[in-house]
Amino acid sequence: MYLSKPYHPKRSKKLAVVDIEGFRDFQNDRMISYLVGVYDPNFDRARYPKWDGFTKFNDRDCVNSFLDRYLTKSFRGYVFYAHFGSIFDFPIILQELNLRNKFKIYPIMKGSKIIKMKIEDDNQHVWYFNDSSALLNFSLDELTKTFKVSHRKLHVADKDDNYDMNLFKLYKKNPAIVTEYLKHDCMGLYEVLEKFRNEMLNIGGDLGLTIASTSLKTFNRKYQKDFFYMCSKNINDELRNAYFGGRTEIFRLYAPELKDSFYYYYDINSLYPFVMRKYAYPISKPNILLTPDANVYMENDGITYAHITTPDKLYIPLLPAKIKLKTDTKLMFVLGSYDGWWDNHLLRKAKELGYSIEPKKAYIFDSEYIFKDFVNDFYKIKQNAKSGTPMYLIAKLLMNSLYGKFGQRQISESIIKDPFPDPEKYDVKEIIDIETGWCKVEEEGKGKMYLPQIAVHVTAMAQLCLYKSFEEILDKGYKVYYCDTDSITTDYKNMKTSKELGDWKLETRILSGYFVLPKTYKIIDDKGKVELRAKGYSRKLQAKIDKDAFENAIFKNDFTGFKVKSDKKELLRAKASFRRFKEFNHLDYIRRSLQTTYNKRKILPDFDTSPFSYDELII
Repeated sequence: MYLSKPYHPKRSKKLAVVDIEGFRDFQNDRMISYLVGVYDPNFDRARYPKWDGFTKFNDRDCVNSFLDRYLTKSFRGYVFYAHFGSIFDFPIILQELNLRNKFKIYPIMKGSKIIKMKIEDDNQHVWYFNDSSALLNFSLDELTKTFKVSHRKLHVADKDDNYDMNLFKLYKKNPAIVTEYLKHDCMGLYEVLEKFRNEMLNIGGDLGLTIASTSLKTFNRKYQKDFFYMCSKNINDELRNAYFGGRTEIFRLYAPELKDSFYYYYDINSLYPFVMRKYAYPISKPNILLTPDANVYMENDGITYAHITTPDKLYIPLLPAKIKLKTDTKLMFVLGSYDGWWDNHLLRKAKELGYSIEPKKAYIFDSEYIFKDFVNDFYKIKQNAKSGTPMYLIAKLLMNSLYGKFGQRQISESIIKDPFPDPEKYDVKEIIDIETGWCKVEEEGKGKMYLPQIAVHVTAMAQLCLYKSFEEILDKGYKVYYCDTDSITTDYKNMKTSKELGDWKLETRILSGYFVLPKTYKIIDDKGKVELRAKGYSRKLQAKIDKDAFENAIFKNDFTGFKVKSDKKELLRAKASFRRFKEFNHLDYIRRSLQTTYNKRKILPDFDTSPFSYDELII
């Protein structure tokens, strides 16, 4: 199979925007909707010269009134965008649609978020609902300012924990103000999307469902010069075993305040675009070697399955491994002997470090510099654009979003409402609700962008860039405290920095730091400002973490300070709500806690760490 060279934009579907206003009913644990706004620019302007395309529904059953009006033959094929629809609008719409047996529902998930819903009726008429935050993951206020559209986000009520009720009370008092507010939200979002798509078309690209698919469409249409060979699913599944993503590790849990110096948080300027531009990437039909020679990884680009043995003493091992622990699978860097799949460039560096490597199988590719023009063009656009402008934003997003599309899984799991799923399209794994027709299914993607060897090579070269800096710091007698994909926290202050692509930049000077888990830490900068990060916690929930939680976790193994609960009940994400309550519109408290110590490396008495051996982890 091939990823075809030319890309031809499909005929544009009719786009509209929907937005729902509602408030939390804590007595019945549900959202009450009181106003729905729709902006549809696809009307006959000659027939309705004084209408601006905005429609409101403000009756007691406003959501159903909207669905009755627009899920009809006249509007089939429409795409309705809702900004952060997965958080608010989609659960409310799903709740109503779930009661209508005539509709089948096919959500597309990205993690816990519904980024798209396909709705189909008995006559096979289809409508779509897309979450525009999958394209532009910024607040509507930021977007309308950045794109300088006519209808900016209005601010009409106090923005606090009772914002939904504040807005409703204002609506009861002065409905015209809130209706105008809703109108600006709908028309402003449409204007942002139109400007964004026009900019993409002017550049030579096109709009996709997500920013990553937009980046891929742009690359295919303007920059792809050759045919790329796409392997079978079985081969791609093997190649994906070498796809590890970014490296996030804690090396020292505690960085105490120093007498006459600081710690330094460095970040690489656009790491992934840098390695995409600098290196050649595998695009050919692979040569499959079932009995490769000992130096196959030294002489060829590709991916090799090998048995490796690490040096006995290595503070920071190089090769990643996916280790199955009791509760989950973690990406770890361990010592010892084990089998795995790795990019050949990683294996070359491992050989230099003293790893013993016995290749067992190899996929060998011809490589070309496929991303150089793409990165050069968008990096130039970013440099020439003023920070905060649409072109600066677009260039930055497109450069960083492309590579991951090549590494996505071909089999996706989703929950759909369809009493009789097409067996040629869906593999039914579980019947969730036989009365309504909800079931869990797996579906094989039909795209031609499944090229995991490209994503593998991007992340491998990025990891090598990071590792080179580890070596520099340790060789000079300094310490690495923490790393996260393209950043390092260290006590070494002389890292070479510049504004050039791929060079380090100094982000923060740090007085002290507490690193509890990956992406969960507390740092105090040289001006005394405290920065907290806790993976899985919203900003509101992070603010509720006890001020001594990080210290207690490290020094006392006490994680109770991380146990928090939202002050009020919130609308749950659709997937979580349906799993727990068998309905989509449901309120509950949001709770978060930490219950485990750092387990990717062994913690030593002085809060330093050392790598585990493979045998220590495998039961």
